[in-house]
Amino acid sequence: MVGWNFKSELVVIPRHIDGDDYIKYFLEPIVKPFFDKQRAEGVFDWVFEEDNKGAHGTKSTLNAPNNFKNNHRITQMRPGQPGNSGDLLPIKNV
Repeated sequence: MVGWNFKSELVVIPRHIDGDDYIKYFLEPIVKPFFDKQRAEGVFDWVFEEDNKGAHGTKSTLNAPNNFKNNHRITQMRPGQPGNSGDLLPIKNV
C-alpha cells in the first residue's frame, strides 16, 4: 500500500489469485491491521483505492472481498474508480 508519507512492505504474490486469496494474502494480514491501527490513533479519513480486478471484489457488491472490506469498515473509493485511469494507476502503463 502507498499513501501520503506512507508505504507498506512490498507484497509479492507469485500466482493468479481469486477473491479468497486476496483476502487471505492481502486484506487480512496487511490492509485490515493498517486500518485498525489508524483508527486506534484517531485517524479515520483513509480511503482504500483499487483497480477493477475481479479478485478485488470491485465487479459487484455480492462477493467475499467486498463483504470483508465492508465488515471491517475499510473505506473504499466508489467502485470502478479510478479503474481505467492511467494517471492514477501508472503501473498499468509499465
